[in-house]
Amino acid sequence: MIQLRELVVLLVFTGLLQASTCAQEETEASVTKIQGDAPEEEAQDELEGFEDVAIGAFLTDGGDSVVEKAQVGGGAVQGFAQLQENDPMGFIAVRFCEARKAIARRVCDLDAKQVKSIAALDQTWVTTEVKKKLNPPKGGFIRGIVQVLKGPVEPAGDPSKVLPKMKKVIESAIREELNEEQLKAYDKELDAARRFQCKAHAGILTSVLDRHLFLSAEQHAKLQTAIFDWLYKSKKDLYWQFYLQNNNYIPQFPSKVLTEHLTEAQRTALKGMQTWNYDAAQMEWQMVNNQIEFVIVDQ
Repeated sequence: MIQLRELVVLLVFTGLLQASTCAQEETEASVTKIQGDAPEEEAQDELEGFEDVAIGAFLTDGGDSVVEKAQVGGGAVQGFAQLQENDPMGFIAVRFCEARKAIARRVCDLDAKQVKSIAALDQTWVTTEVKKKLNPPKGGFIRGIVQVLKGPVEPAGDPSKVLPKMKKVIESAIREELNEEQLKAYDKELDAARRFQCKAHAGILTSVLDRHLFLSAEQHAKLQTAIFDWLYKSKKDLYWQFYLQNNNYIPQFPSKVLTEHLTEAQRTALKGMQTWNYDAAQMEWQMVNNQIEFVIVDQ
């Protein structure tokens, strides 16, 4: 139990520390840019027109759970609370976009043109242009014009299938703005975040197994490595809190991940346990669609 608590505390603390550092860097960069581009009085007016909005981000597809800061300029776009209510799918996509943009700004040496181009990938772009890419006008020129005038149609289908497509469009748009060296730095940062996430999740899920199977120290170490490899290679992003809160459930591990490290008695005990892959994306959609406030760890 001590090891499990330490892992949870480490995961939460690191996320908060990363969020704090990222938010501070973004705020300082914004202030410097505004003050450098405009006279003092105009810069102050522009700064006062911004509202800090905290976004609790459950990032998926290789991202890590952080709290991201976004600046929304004087009424130009919806507040995030309004966006969550009016467009839950757009809300998730905007948070994903802002987090990816923050990574690009932090690890890549962007020139002025790139800064401007990446900044243009804003809430309006996500909620209109990204949706257009998933729903191109059909039925001829005239009908296409009518559809464009009426605005983007909500992408049809299961959100768990549509959202990954939206995120892929966003990811591609950001990557198109980066040169080869910048892409290396960007990918390295994403991979480091993914490895940290998988290592922390593997430790937690191994401890969940230990509750039922009473693992030896050697089994614990080998299983943690095997689960890390499975999570990392399969790109699984499980909602790990679910398994802490529901003692009767474990993820649907491939048999080869577990069986070679367990005794016959442990394998028999394993057959009696309920399995379910509760993806983080499922919880993300459920929380947003039901207007639930985001928290790092459920109380």
